Amino acid sequence: MKISEYLGINLRNQKYVDWDKSRTRFTNSKLKTKFFLSARQIRVPRLHGIIRSHKDLNRFDFFNLPSKTVLKPNKGSQGKGIIPFQTKQDGNLISVSNKSYSVDSIKKHTLDILDGRYSMGFLPDTAFFEEKIDTHPALTALAPIGLPDIRIIMYKGFPALSMMRLPNKTSGGKANLNAGAWGLGVDLISGKVKTCYENGKLVHSDLINKFKIPYYKEALEMAVQIANITQISFFGCDIAISKNGPVLIELNSKPGLKIQFVNNIGLKKRLEMIDDLNIKKAKNPIFISSQLFDTDKQEKVNDQTVIKFNSRASILTKHKKLTAQIEISTNDHFTSVSSDIFKELESETSSKIKVKIAKISEVVKLKENPNLAEQTIQLGRRFLENYKVDFERTKEKVNLPKATAYKATEVYIKPSINYGEVDYKMNQIAKSIKLVEKLKPLNLTQELDKFAKDSSYNPQFVYSTHEELIYQKQNELLSILCDDSAVGRLFEDKKAELFNMLNIIQNIGNPELKFFYTKYIKEPTYQEFKYAKKLLTLKAKKHTAKLEQSEIISEIKKTLEEYNLKDWKVQIKQSMIGNFSVNKSNKIFIKAGCKLSPLRLQKIIAHEILTHVLTTQNGKKQPYLIFQDGMANYLETQEGMAIYNEFELLGLNSRYYAASNLISSYIGLEHSFAEAVKSLVELGFPKKSALRHVLKTKRGLCDTSKPGGITKQSIYTRGALKIEKFIKDGGKMQDLYIGKVDVDKIDKINAMNFINRNIILPKHYRA
Repeated sequence: MKISEYLGINLRNQKYVDWDKSRTRFTNSKLKTKFFLSARQIRVPRLHGIIRSHKDLNRFDFFNLPSKTVLKPNKGSQGKGIIPFQTKQDGNLISVSNKSYSVDSIKKHTLDILDGRYSMGFLPDTAFFEEKIDTHPALTALAPIGLPDIRIIMYKGFPALSMMRLPNKTSGGKANLNAGAWGLGVDLISGKVKTCYENGKLVHSDLINKFKIPYYKEALEMAVQIANITQISFFGCDIAISKNGPVLIELNSKPGLKIQFVNNIGLKKRLEMIDDLNIKKAKNPIFISSQLFDTDKQEKVNDQTVIKFNSRASILTKHKKLTAQIEISTNDHFTSVSSDIFKELESETSSKIKVKIAKISEVVKLKENPNLAEQTIQLGRRFLENYKVDFERTKEKVNLPKATAYKATEVYIKPSINYGEVDYKMNQIAKSIKLVEKLKPLNLTQELDKFAKDSSYNPQFVYSTHEELIYQKQNELLSILCDDSAVGRLFEDKKAELFNMLNIIQNIGNPELKFFYTKYIKEPTYQEFKYAKKLLTLKAKKHTAKLEQSEIISEIKKTLEEYNLKDWKVQIKQSMIGNFSVNKSNKIFIKAGCKLSPLRLQKIIAHEILTHVLTTQNGKKQPYLIFQDGMANYLETQEGMAIYNEFELLGLNSRYYAASNLISSYIGLEHSFAEAVKSLVELGFPKKSALRHVLKTKRGLCDTSKPGGITKQSIYTRGALKIEKFIKDGGKMQDLYIGKVDVDKIDKINAMNFINRNIILPKHYRA
């Protein structure tokens, strides 16, 4: 490395560091970084708890911390104040450097963090505990203690330099070069080890040119994605490699400069080369960096297991050879061909028919599909199960009509990606998430029994963990690509929502669960709370005879018959929080033993059958599964319609729109379990109703003595008011019945030319 190519601290600070205060505050706060990026499909470690004040410190439950956890200062630097723990012994936590910490000593260290001992400028700080990532097995041999990480320097959206940091006993299990960790200089693009740095100097190692960091390509793509999301010009991105892929640890707006010694490459020259590009935003920054710097190339995917969507298939028999364009179908099990090819092959039915695509060769039985275009072969699930499909196509020029001066033209661009494939993949991921199931405590009955005996008791709930599912589904989502077409934006939004739902599952039990859930459904505001209290005064109390369960089932079956919903079944369920629910498998669940007034039953029929069931049924008629599963943000529209219909379809004028749900949500989020139940009873809620409402908010928390919870209960009132406004502004309810849609996307959906309008509507909305 030439001295002229070396970047010094002064030049780094003067020319490259982004001194914008908002961005500096963002990168300096590890928690802000994690919260912001996790909501944008960047994987981060699970939070175990946050301590913001001395009051938090005194009531924090240190004894129930997981054995594998890391204590960190929020605004620390150079690894100071961080303690990674790996196990428990006799009530003490044991660090990765094998030092034992009692609860009292952990409290003392946490107090030091709060008082600013490890923060930049020694200002008061926040302490937090997060998941200790289990490092990838290939890296365990290199760093048996602590967590190795990759540091990637990003500049103007381009990767510039990279290294891997290996913790050791000297560094106390911390991946920090200033603390004594070792460094591996890695090729920026391929991730192969090129140099080794130990005790302040470069040393020889057998790893050089032989060891390639696992998941390096994905880590590099993560760093580029973060640069694109944050728009920070210059920063260091620290990424750990778990057995399931890359996990963001933190960002550093003023990264250390020893990375230059580790790689024996000057950073100054590379940053100047990026400046010389004069590109504001590159479409493929990794490729440009590979061309700009002297790097190895990323290893190519094994073509023998990849079907390229643009390639053509050869169909071979003993006597004939035919070529065909390829289509992909995940709905069909078998492979089929167009009628012209099938007729050509009729004389060869007794022979083995071979399909070749590049280096792939399979003997298959072909079926005729008259709906296919001529010279087409459609590959089914049986053929595809052993291969990957590359859906990238060569870009075609799209000529768009010019907009006239008086009227803008809405243009529908044909997607360049096979959205049937994307739709199916997202459908499978959505099916596996089952958020409501995972929010149910394992010890629900026992804890509610304790509360029944002592109304001041705050339940302590226990939940199952789902780490493997979370990582697996996150990886599957990150591998799905969408373009900027109208359909592409629908699926990209859904992809982001599914990723956030996995974040919610990852943080079940965590006191910070509310933060992650509010990215899914916003929490109620004080203004909404006040308005809901006004709405509640419209609710008239009526004491009427209640229908038995058999009568309830009979009425529901009559409605199903009336709307020809033969595939839907009614099922009694013993354990439910509410009285009714509908799933996407054509089942209507009724809580065992429930009794309802005739009016309440009619409202439930309007809510569950004439809204949820009909939109599910209509969604099945659309070409994409997302219309029956629900597109992003559909829940507010769906539940809003259901509540609106409870009053509209029954002709009721006093519309209180589930105000009790929003009120209970606001109070439940602000208070402990016991306090919230007491407050609702004081507001006039029956005790059983108050308990049920608070439970719906507090499920997902372990310690319900603290504020917080999930925000779903706020959606009903908010959604109903939104639907009411939509109708008053001239919107058509028929548009909302095509499937589980988002009312805010109706104009864009209506512009799509594939929507099936042959749908089932409640009689009230039929023209």
